[in-house]
Amino acid sequence: MTGMLALALPAQAASFDCAKAATKVEKLICGDQELSKLDDELAISYKAAQQNSAQGSALRQEQKQWMNERNGCGDSACVKQAYERRLLSLKLVVSESASPSVDANNNAKVRKEGEAGKNKPQAYYVLMMSEDDSVCKPILAEYNRNISLDLWPQPAPHPYPWPAPPALMLTWKIKPWTSLAVDERVLEKTYTLTDADLDGDGKSETVVRWASWVRGDDRFTSLEIFFHDVVLPDQMKAYQQFIHQNAKAEVIPGGYDFPKLKGQASPAELNDFDVIQFNGKQYVTGKTVDMDGIEEVHNDPQWRIVSRVRYGEPARPPQGGLDRVLDSICYFKLKIVK
Repeated sequence: MTGMLALALPAQAASFDCAKAATKVEKLICGDQELSKLDDELAISYKAAQQNSAQGSALRQEQKQWMNERNGCGDSACVKQAYERRLLSLKLVVSESASPSVDANNNAKVRKEGEAGKNKPQAYYVLMMSEDDSVCKPILAEYNRNISLDLWPQPAPHPYPWPAPPALMLTWKIKPWTSLAVDERVLEKTYTLTDADLDGDGKSETVVRWASWVRGDDRFTSLEIFFHDVVLPDQMKAYQQFIHQNAKAEVIPGGYDFPKLKGQASPAELNDFDVIQFNGKQYVTGKTVDMDGIEEVHNDPQWRIVSRVRYGEPARPPQGGLDRVLDSICYFKLKIVK
């Protein structure tokens, strides 16, 4: 019996007993050598994060939430993506001893001389504009607790699109569209997310997250929003035409004037758009970057925004760029202390 089991399992066993695998996801892991290895790596990384993090209860809650998301996967590709994103998050936890803690107002506190990480740059976001403190302050706290996600340099490998803090992260369903752009250095890949209410009207839309990057690590991410019952084309070429005929809104990297600060901040380029979830509601977030054409300059962002989306009618999305499309709720400004 033992010999038969050994033949059925991959060379690299999972972190749990495959003989007791009961769920579909557990069986996928035990039957796939790569997934089994990722499961082992995650078990090791989670143990290391527990030893290096002062946020034990929060870390356990994040792990439980992640396992629920992983267990909702229907295929190996989804499981692999879930593991890669979680592994990155856990690796970053280990470096968070150099990041500031969060005070009662959900702002970050700078460590005193002699505390862990005193010789490393310390950074945290400060809340500069809030239209709803019950949303902005908890989200600010999550980004500050996971500040390493927004800072360079980043550990390899570099999955893209870049993950949000685990407590805010949504699972993206991969759409099998890939192609080379006109510039052969650029690889385009599309991820889809369904059931996201981005304008807060209680009705869900389908959001397509389009990630493009130069071979290496320079990239940009846009969002296209459609009615929930839309049927997306199977071919990328057809989809590109479909966008112009059916999109309710497009969130495309570009200039942003911070309209709700009324001239108190200089215009900047917004990029790396994502959809996050807090208290059962979804929001668009993006951060400022320095761009050289399609290439992103690898430095730390100055701002991160959290927004709702203003919709137009199909084929007539809101005009006027990001200032018109995004109805911002929160502005976070990055502060770095040397």
